[in-house]
Amino acid sequence: SLNIVPDGAGSIQFNTLEIIESDWNGYYFPTVPIEAKAIPNEGFQFSTWLEFPDSNAAIHIQVTDPFTLTAVFMPTDLSPGTTVINEINYNSSNDHNPDDWVELINPGEIEIDISNWILKDDDNSHGYTIPDETVIQPNNYLVLAKDMDLFSSSYPDISNVIGPFDFSLSGGGDQVRIFDNAGILIDSVQYDDADPWPLEPDGNGPTLELINPEYDNTFAVSWASSMDYGSPGMQNTAYLASDVAENIIPETTSMLPAYPNPFNGAVTIPLELATPINASIIIYNLLGERITDIPINHLRPGHHTLVWQGRNQLGHSVGTGIYFVRLQTENTRSVQKLIYLK
Repeated sequence: SLNIVPDGAGSIQFNTLEIIESDWNGYYFPTVPIEAKAIPNEGFQFSTWLEFPDSNAAIHIQVTDPFTLTAVFMPTDLSPGTTVINEINYNSSNDHNPDDWVELINPGEIEIDISNWILKDDDNSHGYTIPDETVIQPNNYLVLAKDMDLFSSSYPDISNVIGPFDFSLSGGGDQVRIFDNAGILIDSVQYDDADPWPLEPDGNGPTLELINPEYDNTFAVSWASSMDYGSPGMQNTAYLASDVAENIIPETTSMLPAYPNPFNGAVTIPLELATPINASIIIYNLLGERITDIPINHLRPGHHTLVWQGRNQLGHSVGTGIYFVRLQTENTRSVQKLIYLK
């Protein structure tokens, strides 16, 4: 069966069919590969496949048993009812240990009632249900702490904190997700403790801070290491105002040389965007076969880095060889050669 979350946010192109409603069912031969593509409606962007969280919007699958495929979409722009994951402490230092915590921000103009919303990591069996009558006021913050006693002893002046939750965030990369009381994904961050993500938050004291709540927090470039031990319950120490960010916008859109190249494991692809674009980075092999897409929809103007982990659309590792990465927009076309060594 095929599902769309939330209803009306998009559709699923399933081979030649376009599915616009949830709970669609069909029958296919198990030996026939199927192409599925999540297509967002206006005002939404693709977030993830619930069953294939590391995949892009377009995937190829082969059905061997009855299965469910769920496309999850999220709003493209902040709205008065948006809640954003704004700061993450996933691996405390030995000399300052408040244990794990996550900070939410309400960047809108009205209060948000988040009663019975659920905090999860990348394991669906882990969950913390936010208590009744929990409200975040406009331009205010709320911290969700794993250990209330450790948090309070580390930050005695911070009162806008709730908890505890009974699972740990991984120090080797994890996912932080917030669902509303209807089970709809509100925000999700897949962080890592390796480049291009900031390295200092991994056991050295600083936290992982979103530079600006208006930025797309799914990208590593939108995050920075905090000063000292972070800023729970208040404006981030790494905050960069939008008017400051506009002063460093590149004059032209381009794809800079990828590094390292040759690479083993992962390659970083830097981008400079002069204007917002709606496009993809496409990876091809030497035969011209399309290996995978890296969507770059709705990126703000500025400097960005994307990472290809050497995997195809199904998440499988590709073989050693020569690959080509292509950026194509309405006004720009750029191609680079990549060499993958194992």
